[in-house]
Amino acid sequence: SFGMPSINGMFAVHCSAGPHSPRFITAFTHVRFSCLPDMLRRRGWRLEMFNGGDTDWDNSSPWIRGWYDRLWRFPEARQQDRAVFRAAADRLRELGRSDRPFFATIVSVTNHTPFVSPEPALDLAGGDAAADRILDTTHYTDDVLGEFLASIESEPWFARTILVVTGDHGFNTGEHGQVPGQHDLHRESLWVPLIIAGPDPRLRPGLADVPASLLDVAPTIADLLGIREANAWQGHSLLAVNRAGRIALGIRDALAWESDAWSALLDPAGQARLYDSRTDWLQRRDLAPQRPDLAARLIAAAERSRR
Repeated sequence: SFGMPSINGMFAVHCSAGPHSPRFITAFTHVRFSCLPDMLRRRGWRLEMFNGGDTDWDNSSPWIRGWYDRLWRFPEARQQDRAVFRAAADRLRELGRSDRPFFATIVSVTNHTPFVSPEPALDLAGGDAAADRILDTTHYTDDVLGEFLASIESEPWFARTILVVTGDHGFNTGEHGQVPGQHDLHRESLWVPLIIAGPDPRLRPGLADVPASLLDVAPTIADLLGIREANAWQGHSLLAVNRAGRIALGIRDALAWESDAWSALLDPAGQARLYDSRTDWLQRRDLAPQRPDLAARLIAAAERSRR
């Protein structure tokens, strides 16, 4: 993902557009983007969003209302995913009784700061540290998602449905000696789940070990649906990609570089850090003091990519 705030992920998923380097993309309310929902609506699809959070965060409401035929909000759920997903399942069963195809987005919110577990019986960690609370709220939302899928899997349209599970951003809980929640490009902030399941034979079960980002979600869905339209998307279909082996990120004053061998970034203080991608997934052993030239070269490559 592109880290916080959520609008970065929202635009990447819907429009395959990365965030503006120094500004939030919602500042450009006069700009039209080529987005997957627009393509679907032109083809007669019904689009609805079920949002457990506050869509006014990051000024996203105007965009969401333009993408979807209906936005469902659940302030009474008090950031508890189960009520949101149950309501969404009821509505999807209604939509499924029509011959019209539908595209639905369900935004969970329990696994979000301040990470309050609504059902302690599902807690795994039970501690008060943010890292413990995240484990508990993630487990809760996993359980909610399992209940949701079980409640609709007998519907006649389910076997023809594409399911995508992902996240808008990660969250830094104080790893690497930084302030919890602070914007940075360590993996805690960037790495999110990405699961794509459906009947297409190109969706082979198992791990797809290729570099990917939220920019690739819309192109992949369009590819699965057989949509061929000229667009300005920055991502590509994960079904057709040749392994690139590297990803560069540049957001505001932060830079990061990911490859099969190395992971490099500038931390919020402007300090270059370097990690071994193959043996140090959690980025705990900074190798920049031993290899300053390599760290500087990778950061420079990320800066060139951003520019």
